[in-house]
Amino acid sequence: MRHRDNTTPDAPEHRDASSTHDTTPTPERALIIAVQLAGTDDPELYSSAAELERLANTLGIEVLGFHSQRRSSGKSAKLLGSGKLEEIAHAIEELGITRVLFDGELTPRQHENLEDALGVRVTDRSGVVLRIFEERAQTRQAQLEVDIARIEYELPRVRRGHVADDRRGGGGRGEKGHTNVELARQRLRERLVTLRRELTDLQQHAATQRARRSSAFQVALVGYTNAGKSSLMRALTSSEVLVEDKLFATLGTTARKLDPPLQPEVVVSDTVGFIKRLPHELVASFKSTLDEAHDADLLLYVLDASDPEWPDHLQVTRETIQDLGANPHSRVVFNKVDRLDDAERASLRMRMPDALQVSAMRPELVALLHAEIARVQETSFVEESLLIPFELGHVVGAVHEGARVVEQHHGPRGTALKVRAPAHAIPLWRAELPDPPRFDDVDSLLERAADYGLELMLDDASDQAPGAFDESGADYRVLHAIDQEGDPWIVRTPRREGLYEPARIEARALRALSDDLPVELPRWELHTPEIIAYRRLKGRPGWQISPEGELSWNHIDPQDPSEAFLRSVARTIAAMHRLPSDELRAAGLPQRTPQKERDHLKAMLPRALSVLKPAPEVRERWERWLAADHLWAWTPKLVHGDLHPGHLLLDERGQLSGIIDWSEAHLGDPAIDLSFFIGAFAPGTLERLRDLLDEEGAEPGFALVERCQERWAYYAVITADWALDNDHEQALAHARNLTKALESRQ
Repeated sequence: MRHRDNTTPDAPEHRDASSTHDTTPTPERALIIAVQLAGTDDPELYSSAAELERLANTLGIEVLGFHSQRRSSGKSAKLLGSGKLEEIAHAIEELGITRVLFDGELTPRQHENLEDALGVRVTDRSGVVLRIFEERAQTRQAQLEVDIARIEYELPRVRRGHVADDRRGGGGRGEKGHTNVELARQRLRERLVTLRRELTDLQQHAATQRARRSSAFQVALVGYTNAGKSSLMRALTSSEVLVEDKLFATLGTTARKLDPPLQPEVVVSDTVGFIKRLPHELVASFKSTLDEAHDADLLLYVLDASDPEWPDHLQVTRETIQDLGANPHSRVVFNKVDRLDDAERASLRMRMPDALQVSAMRPELVALLHAEIARVQETSFVEESLLIPFELGHVVGAVHEGARVVEQHHGPRGTALKVRAPAHAIPLWRAELPDPPRFDDVDSLLERAADYGLELMLDDASDQAPGAFDESGADYRVLHAIDQEGDPWIVRTPRREGLYEPARIEARALRALSDDLPVELPRWELHTPEIIAYRRLKGRPGWQISPEGELSWNHIDPQDPSEAFLRSVARTIAAMHRLPSDELRAAGLPQRTPQKERDHLKAMLPRALSVLKPAPEVRERWERWLAADHLWAWTPKLVHGDLHPGHLLLDERGQLSGIIDWSEAHLGDPAIDLSFFIGAFAPGTLERLRDLLDEEGAEPGFALVERCQERWAYYAVITADWALDNDHEQALAHARNLTKALESRQ
C-alpha cells in the first residue's frame, strides 16, 4: 500500500476505500503505528499489527495504513522521530484518518504528545481491547470488571481540559469536561470504590455457585480468542452457547454439564479468550472470571488448527494461565482440523504428538475429546470411605450424586460408603460429619474397622506384643490383624493431627504406581482420616526396631549388601525414574523443583542451628551445599521420600519385594532416596548402587554421590526441623547425635 513504510508481503494488507460510495455510515478510518524495538523481527512486528487490525475491524474501524519506526527504546516521551511524525501526519490528511492506533501501550505523556503532534485521537492497544470488552460485556459482572479496568486505565491519563471518559476511543480528544484535574480524578476514584464494592458482592455469589458444583469434575476451555472455544463448548454440552466468528465473543464464564453425562458429573466452562499483550488492567479485573480456570481439574488449551500462528497463541495462553497461578492437569486441543488436509494434520501430529485433533463440526471427533475427559476424570479420582450417621441422610444423597459408590455398609453407627470421587469433593462431605475419634486401644480400633464393614481380629502370630500397638513409627500406631480367612492385615491410626493430607498424597501415589513398579505396594482397602487398612505384603523389612528401641536387620548384611539386593533396588528406582512426570502430577503428586527444594531446606536452617549448635565447620558445610548451584541442577523424578531399610520389604533371598509408607512421595531430587545408602550401609555401597543404576537406565542426575553425601550430612537439620514441628524429643536427640557424628568426621 502506498502509505505503508515497509513493503514486506508479511505486512497487513489494507484496501483503499477512497473510491467507495454508498449510503451506509462512513466507518472510522485509522492508521496503525508501531515502534520496532531491538529483538523484534519483521514477522513478529507485522503479525502483531495484523492482529490489532482484526481487533479494530471488530469495532467497525477501517485500517488504511501501517507505519513503523525502529527505535532503541520505547520509553522516549516523543516515541517517534520528527520525520516519521511528519510522514504520518501527511498520511492522516491525505486519507482522511480520524484515529491512530498504536500497537503497544502508551504512557500518559506519550499519549498526549502523539495527539498533539498528529491532531487526531490516538488509541493504544489496551484502549482498543478495552473498547471491545465494553461492547461485548453482557453480564453485570463482566460490565463491572470492564468499567473498573477502564477507570484504572484512564486515571493517569486525565489531563487539563479533558476528562478521560472517551468510551469510543480509549482516551484522547473527547468532550470537554472539568478543568480541575484533581476533581476529575477524585470522582473517578470514588466511582472505582463503588464499582469494586458491587463487584465483590457478585464475586461472593459466584464463589457460592462454584462451591455448589465443586463436587463435580471441572473442565475449563481456555485459549486464544476466536479459537472456537464456544463452538466446542456447545458440542460437548449440547447446549445453546453464543457462537460468533468475532474476537472476544465470550467475556463472561459459561458453565454447562458434559453431555452425554458421566458419573460423577462433569461441568465444562468456557472462559474469556486471550490475545498477545492482554492489558494488565483486564487481566487483573477479569481474574475472578478466570477463577474457573484456576479451580479446574482439567484445562483444555483450545487452538485453531488452521491458524499458522497457533504456536504463538499457545504460548500466550500458557503465560496468561501461569500468571493466574493455575496449574491443573492440561491437554492441548486442536480445533477446526476439518479445515486441514491429511498432510497438514500429520504435520501437526509430528509437532504435538500428545495433542488431540478435533472439530466442533465433527461429532465423531468431539466423541474422542469426550472420551479423553472421561479418562482424565478417572485418573483424578481418589478412593476413600465415609461413615455417615443416620441423622445425616442428606449427606448420603449428596455423595451418591457426586461420587461413584463402590461399597455400602449399614452398621450400628451409620452408613459406611466406600467411594471414588474427585479429590477436592470428599473434604466437602467430611466437613458435615462429626470429627473422627482418636484410638489409644486396639479393641476400639477394630470396632471402628467393623463400622466400615471390615471385620478383623488380632494376629496372635505376629511379633507384636499381645493386645498392643506397634509404636515404632513416628506418625502412626500400627496394629497387626487377620481377617476371617486368616489373611494378615496392617491397620494404621494416626498419632497426631495433620496426617490426613499426607495420607491422601500417599493414597494417590499408591494408586498411580501400583501397576508400574516391579515390586509390591500396599493396596488400601480402607482409607479414612482415623484408620487405614490393607493386606500385609509378603516379605520382611530390611530392619526392625523393637519396643525397647533395639535395631535388628533381616536378610541383608549392612556391611556387605549382596549384589542381588542392590540390583533389585536399582531396577525399582530406574522404573520410578521412567514414570512420566506429567501423569504423576495429574494423579495428585506434588513436585519440588530444585529452587523450591533449596528454599525449603534453607528455611529450616536458622531454627535448627539454635538447637543443634553445630561446630563452625559443620555449619559452613551445610551453607556451602545450599549455595553450590552445580549440586542443584537435577530434574525432578519420582522419589519415595523416606526410603530407609525399614520401608524396604525383602524376600528370603534378600531381594527387594515391596516398599511401604509412601507418605513422603513426590517429584523431586533422586538423591533424597539414595542418600540413605550412605547413612545405613557401609562405605562404598552407594558407588556400587550408582553403577547398577546406570546399567538399569535410571536418571538420578549429575554428581549423584556428592549430592547424596551433602544431603545426608544435612539430614540432622531435616530431622531437627521435624522434631520441633512435632514436639518430638526422641527425634531431636537423634538429630543432635547425627550432628555430633558429623563433627567427628570433619
